[in-house]
Amino acid sequence: MNVLGDNLFISTNLENIFYDGSIVSFIKGFPNIKINDVYTLNGKEWFASGSKIITKEERGYKTEIVAFPKGKTKITSFLFLNGTEYYGTNNGFYTRDQNKKLKMISSQNIVSISMLKTDDIILGTKKGAYLLKNGSLRSYYPTGDEFSSFKKTPIQDIEVVSNNEVWFSTFGSGIYLHDPGTFENYTLQDGFNTGGMVYDIENVNGLFFIATSNGLFSFKNHQILRHFTKKDGLPSNTIRSLDQRENGDLIIACYNRGVATFNGDSFTLLENGLDDKRVIAVSIDNNNKIWAGTESAGIGVFSDLSFTMIKDSEGLGHNELFSLYNDGQRMWAGTFGGGVSCYDQDTWFTMNESDGLVSNVIGSVMKIDQNKVMIGGTNGISILLLNDQSFSLNVKNIRTPKTDLTLND
Repeated sequence: MNVLGDNLFISTNLENIFYDGSIVSFIKGFPNIKINDVYTLNGKEWFASGSKIITKEERGYKTEIVAFPKGKTKITSFLFLNGTEYYGTNNGFYTRDQNKKLKMISSQNIVSISMLKTDDIILGTKKGAYLLKNGSLRSYYPTGDEFSSFKKTPIQDIEVVSNNEVWFSTFGSGIYLHDPGTFENYTLQDGFNTGGMVYDIENVNGLFFIATSNGLFSFKNHQILRHFTKKDGLPSNTIRSLDQRENGDLIIACYNRGVATFNGDSFTLLENGLDDKRVIAVSIDNNNKIWAGTESAGIGVFSDLSFTMIKDSEGLGHNELFSLYNDGQRMWAGTFGGGVSCYDQDTWFTMNESDGLVSNVIGSVMKIDQNKVMIGGTNGISILLLNDQSFSLNVKNIRTPKTDLTLND
């Protein structure tokens, strides 16, 4: 059954009819053969039957026999996109260009073809669903252990309602509802081998750089473009944090090696003066200087070809760093056990649990607006209300254990 205009088209093993909700009518001039699939686009209709494609012409219907390489090939599903015809058959999946040249993509038994709102073609087979990607098929299924049987289930029909609603009709396993639009996942099968973890993402004019346990990836237009590792000059394959300088250079926290800069062509290692090469966070301050948070030696600030270390003796809450964040005015340092420290107007001040902070382990800091900062810790978040207004203090004298001093004294 398919909706064609204001009618429901119904094909059985006896006849083909239209039904408008009350009246059944036969289709004038239409071949009396069983139709397996119907596809419509911009007012044009294609009907698939056996190895034949039927289209509507001005004076009736035209039937074309598709010359498949294997005998007894029957078209089970059909789709037309950007000048290319797609045929799902009992003997494989084929495409045909405008020159009528057939090409086999897969030998699988294709039961149904549909198209996502992203123009990606999805196919139902005798054993699960597949997505057509870069000229080949790859397994397509909802994530989660409860969908493990979906990979082996015959997919009879696929109905795409929206980016967030796709229905799969199966043989023997009921109906599946899938939401492919809310989350668009990129994993190992897309060439994205993270080595176990993605640590940070930086957007450079629409080109995304992704820091992972397995090197640095670049990503754009829904695909992985490049994968940088030590073979490409990257000092370490574990990259824990990313930031960008004003000149566009990428700043990379290379665990166990220090800090690297990347100008789009080559990597440069910065390590001189770092007391601990295990850098886990980087940030750029208002003077375009690199700040590197280390695992045990505080923060290194890069200037004059070398790092100068800032430690707890200078006012830092703890020498074990967890995060760095520049809010445009101040530099924030989230520590592993010492709360959060803030560097403002050449002065450090630190807040921890004793001051009401949610946790002494701070993994993230984010400026909400001019007066509020959100701080993420072990057990939740704290929202800090900043107040830069000065207050008056009227002191007439100072009392000590031995004597009273006036301000003149």
